[in-house]
Amino acid sequence: LEPIPPTRRCLEKSLLDQFDLEKAAFLGACFDVISKAMKIKKELKLVNKPRMSDFFEWGYCFAQAMGYKPEVFINAYMNNLKTQYIESIHSDFVMKLLYEFINEKLNWEGTAEDLNSELFKLACNKGLIEYKREWKTTSNSLGRNLNRYKPAFEQLGIYIEKAHTHSQRMIKIVKKSFVETVADNLRRDDKNDTYNNFEEQ
Repeated sequence: LEPIPPTRRCLEKSLLDQFDLEKAAFLGACFDVISKAMKIKKELKLVNKPRMSDFFEWGYCFAQAMGYKPEVFINAYMNNLKTQYIESIHSDFVMKLLYEFINEKLNWEGTAEDLNSELFKLACNKGLIEYKREWKTTSNSLGRNLNRYKPAFEQLGIYIEKAHTHSQRMIKIVKKSFVETVADNLRRDDKNDTYNNFEEQ
């Protein structure tokens, strides 16, 4: 918030007196919104539920009750989650490199050894390491980390699949847009298709 100009400052008592005059109107407005949100919630049906589903449903209903388009709340909520997932991935040095790598490549396929080599090159190109001995990641540890961070990557539209061929274990990574991922995760039923109106940005 911006600082209050000196000419607009007031004493605490004056502020509280003014608030007391309008408190009943504030409370009435809150009850009106709650009542509208409760009616909206009775009709709300989500096929797939995100994290903190109860909070998400109420937030969606309150946004509508207050006159906002539901997408305003959805975008704010999902962008907040996106930030959390990115922070989680960035807490791991190698997973952070993978996130940057696949955002540039969009699609990649190969073995764990191939991916480990690609990430090592990226770290060198970025000046993060200088010598091979500084790279502690093995193909096995990379595979374990992929399993651990797979849910976070999927929420960001990055899908990691593992497959076995006759002679090799292959890894396939595909990048979708975040908006496309949200639409996939929150697709509603055919009767009320608010979630079907996402447009790629």
